[in-house]
Amino acid sequence: FYWERLGQKALAVDPIRLAGSVLRIASSDDASYLDHRVNLLSQALRVNPEATWQEIGRVLLDESRNAHRLSWNLQRLGVIGAVPLPTITDWLQRHGERGALVVAESARVTTGALTPIVRFLLMKSGERVARALSRTFLSGEWWGDESSHLQQKIEAARRWLADPEVTISQWATSLLSSL
Repeated sequence: FYWERLGQKALAVDPIRLAGSVLRIASSDDASYLDHRVNLLSQALRVNPEATWQEIGRVLLDESRNAHRLSWNLQRLGVIGAVPLPTITDWLQRHGERGALVVAESARVTTGALTPIVRFLLMKSGERVARALSRTFLSGEWWGDESSHLQQKIEAARRWLADPEVTISQWATSLLSSL
């Protein structure tokens, strides 16, 4: 609670410094696996997307388990969806497949419409990135019975089969074979 209130004040003064503080906490050994302070990154991305994403991307490219913890928080809280697509595409041009993999592992893939970032990754990146997005889609947590959860996933994949983009419909086919 207090972090969010302090974060709102810091956001108005220096969003990049706030992002750096949140990233240090979220990627530390003491961070929890669901740290809602990471939501402040979404707000910093709205204020200064390029500089905030540079900070986030720098931490994600770190090969430590703490980078994985941050990735999981970004995915769980849907932070990647707040990054403008041009910001991501510019960053990916500099960081290649490794960059695409960390974005794919940090993106949220739900049963709704595919986000512009997920669509871009599927259309422009290779098989390794598509497999990372598949893992993201197929894993996770839910409440209720497993059959309803899996049925929702199957219905989403069937909708994506009709996508005019061939790489997306092929990806949907591979999802269905896993479900």
